[in-house]
Amino acid sequence: MSKKVFILCIALIFVIVFAACGNQPRPPASNGAPATTQPQPPASDGAPATAQPQTDQGQPTEPQTRTITDLDGNIIEVPMVIERTANLWAANNQVMILLGYGHTLVATTQFVKDLEWMNRLNPMLADAPAVHSGDEINIEELLETNPCVIIMSASPNAADAARRTGIPVVEMLFHDYEGLMDVVQITADIFGTDEALARANQFNDHFRRNINMVTERVAQIPEEEKNHGIFYIRGDRSIYTSDGKGTMASIWSQIVGAHNIADSAFDSFGREMAFEDILAADPDFIILQDTNNPEAIREQLYQDPRWQEISAIRNRNVFVNPLGVFFWERFSAEQAMQVLWIAKTVHPDYFEDLDMVAETQYFYQTFFNYPMTVDEANEILNTEVNARR
Repeated sequence: MSKKVFILCIALIFVIVFAACGNQPRPPASNGAPATTQPQPPASDGAPATAQPQTDQGQPTEPQTRTITDLDGNIIEVPMVIERTANLWAANNQVMILLGYGHTLVATTQFVKDLEWMNRLNPMLADAPAVHSGDEINIEELLETNPCVIIMSASPNAADAARRTGIPVVEMLFHDYEGLMDVVQITADIFGTDEALARANQFNDHFRRNINMVTERVAQIPEEEKNHGIFYIRGDRSIYTSDGKGTMASIWSQIVGAHNIADSAFDSFGREMAFEDILAADPDFIILQDTNNPEAIREQLYQDPRWQEISAIRNRNVFVNPLGVFFWERFSAEQAMQVLWIAKTVHPDYFEDLDMVAETQYFYQTFFNYPMTVDEANEILNTEVNARR
């Protein structure tokens, strides 16, 4: 296909997209959210979305677009109604389900399609092609899905390619809990319905409640029983790969009065820490990402003579982090549960009354409308796996 023809095709698809995503009745929210029968007003920051065009008789017509504001303060114009969503940020696919709009998904990533609970809670994934891998987007395949909006994390090359399609691109990335809550709010703004906004507020209130409960209780723990070192292993790469300063691993370590030992090694995620630095830091706890047979990785650590001087190995304090719809410990709305799990894991005596099975059941019922069984909750929590440590 020549460059000129390709550009013309993009322009044509852009026109079709806004025709399909414009002034149509809102689709019913999924996952048990009440359906709407009338178009809803846009969820904005209080400013009018767009000037209303006039008909031949001088009467205003319904606006076709509205504006939202992303994390960087950029104003983005999106169709009034979002019926088809390309979500190329793996973790944010989960937020769509939480808000009741997983049914609008038409394009995603291969990483998402491989997650068991993500697929269980959003059957639309079966028909949504994986158009994004690494820093590359299959633009032609993306255009064939005819999305109204594209949601992405901060990936400059991929985002630039997506913007050239003419389809609205909402680019988001966060580094702390406030940022996560902002992303949930902005994702609700994208869909712009009362139902999505109410669910976002409900989630953020629940998240803050959990953060406050853990923070207040940890503050009562004597200082000599805190400041544990935690080494988080992203087992998808190697036993030395971790997330450093400014990542979610640092946040959930700090909230329980501990510290992420990789903070002193690097400021990004997914990098290797030298074994000598791990040994010198002597972590009290090792937290394994639940991927690529974490029990085998744990056994490898227990058997390796070099690791025997590390406190976490001597005391057998190596735990497998929960994996639900997404990895709890990463860019996940399930961070609302991670703060509880890590608190109980690091300070079991001070959180003995915290029932993680009941909390997990409540979370999935409330925010994913999924009636989770005790066995399913224990499976996600890796209860038996961690009991065998």
